[in-house]
Amino acid sequence: MSIDIKQSWIEHWNKHKDKLIPCTDLNAYFSQGFIGDIEVKQLDIGKISLYDGDLYISDPLGYLEKDSLPYFQEVPSGDFPVSICVALPKNDSHRYAALKIQFTNESAVRFEEALIGNEDISEIETFTKGEFFGYNTISGLVCICDSETKEAYCNFREKWEFDNQELNFYTDYLMNIFHNSYRENPLYQRPEGEWAFFQIPFTNNKILIVQSGYGDGGYPAYFGFDKDGRICCVILHFIDIEYECK
Repeated sequence: MSIDIKQSWIEHWNKHKDKLIPCTDLNAYFSQGFIGDIEVKQLDIGKISLYDGDLYISDPLGYLEKDSLPYFQEVPSGDFPVSICVALPKNDSHRYAALKIQFTNESAVRFEEALIGNEDISEIETFTKGEFFGYNTISGLVCICDSETKEAYCNFREKWEFDNQELNFYTDYLMNIFHNSYRENPLYQRPEGEWAFFQIPFTNNKILIVQSGYGDGGYPAYFGFDKDGRICCVILHFIDIEYECK
């Protein structure tokens, strides 16, 4: 792993990690047709490749850098299906409420927040239900990748920005990737595009980039554990449907 976690941090986290469980049933987002009185749909968007055990969830324009750290819990390696829970409020357009990567065929019986290992958890015991550390986005986007893909993406973005100093990487490059995604997969996407598997030029790596719920802000990610205590999925929780989609 990319960070040495102090034993004292691990011990404190183990003692109080139940404070970092989601305040809603995340399994329902991917198995039900309604959450409360809000209709939801599950959108399968393809598979993501993760091959080195490290998982990064970050803003691809504001925070993902070469020295970014992965979550301290390792995930399985392979190609895994990705699905999005789409909320369909009666008085609003569709919203992406959550995204799930399913690592195994097992179901999650419990969830806990995914952490890097450098969070200040000194006062975690005072957290109330629903509080989280999370990741931040200032672009309204979130990406998911492994270490190799993070390195390839950062190298490409840095070179592109160096070669195109008067241009903007999002509006003059990534936006076209999103437009193409909409043209190829218009279901539950706005014309400007809301998700894309970006094939990084000159590599075999693809990075998944998704619009995050209500845009800028902080969002939690949760690992799901099966009955044997193994990680079976990760869920990015964008919107608490029952409270935020009224």
